[in-house]
Amino acid sequence: MPKGLKVFLVIGLLLLVLGGAFIGIGYATNAFGMATTKDNTYEIKGEFNKLNLKLETADLTINLATDGKEKVDVVENEKVKYEVKVENNTLVINVVSELKWYERMFSFIYQRGLKVNVYLNKTDYEEFKLDIATGNVKLAENFSFNNLKIEDSTGDLTINSNVISQVDISTSTGTINLSKINSEATVNLKVSTGNIKLSNLRIGSLKTTSSTGDVKLDDVVVKTTINITTSTGEVKFFKSDAESIKVKTSTGDVEGSLLSGKTFYTKTSTGKVDVPRTTGGDCDIETSTGDIKITIAA
Repeated sequence: MPKGLKVFLVIGLLLLVLGGAFIGIGYATNAFGMATTKDNTYEIKGEFNKLNLKLETADLTINLATDGKEKVDVVENEKVKYEVKVENNTLVINVVSELKWYERMFSFIYQRGLKVNVYLNKTDYEEFKLDIATGNVKLAENFSFNNLKIEDSTGDLTINSNVISQVDISTSTGTINLSKINSEATVNLKVSTGNIKLSNLRIGSLKTTSSTGDVKLDDVVVKTTINITTSTGEVKFFKSDAESIKVKTSTGDVEGSLLSGKTFYTKTSTGKVDVPRTTGGDCDIETSTGDIKITIAA
């Protein structure tokens, strides 16, 4: 087969594939109906002490009701709706997808602009569990949970609620903002790509793990241990402290201020080290490429 004919056939095949893709998108958005969003409200009926939410793609907020009416305000469409029910002392919110298999190839069309806003009368709960694929999450400061567990693939998390016992948060891409906890909670945070920002915390222990992103602690006081591990990113302390501190980062500076003297153990391959000559609990800091600079706040 002549070379020119081969090139012609390849180009023709590519154009055919692209054309089919555009036709498919057009068919999905027209023949199946464009995903026009609409507002809807689900009334919450029944008593509950736990929350269990399983969402796919939506922004979520948990708010204190101002009119005494417990409800879930949503933005949904004809193909993606929500189920709200109370069972086994638990408020359950699930996504209900009516997408056919061929529509799922263009699921992004039907997942744009979806929102779930929950309004509650009570402020204290035993448990909050959330499994969400894509979306930003905000929990208001009015609430208190004994246990909190969130798994999010893509989205920013802003948690201002108090947690008494256990915090487990995991996200692939996004920023974790955690503040206003006053308890002896065990806090475990994990993010692949994104920052971890902690402020105004009084907790029992803290462990953070991240691949790419900065870790910042502002007014964070931990009763026992702080354990921070990150591959690429800076670690910054501002008037924060713990009985013992361990920080390990591959690429990034470790700097800031602690509230009490420590016995410092430092290691860096190519960076500078500037820490005070004090004694106290162990502070073990290791970085491959980065400076270490710590002060004791007045």
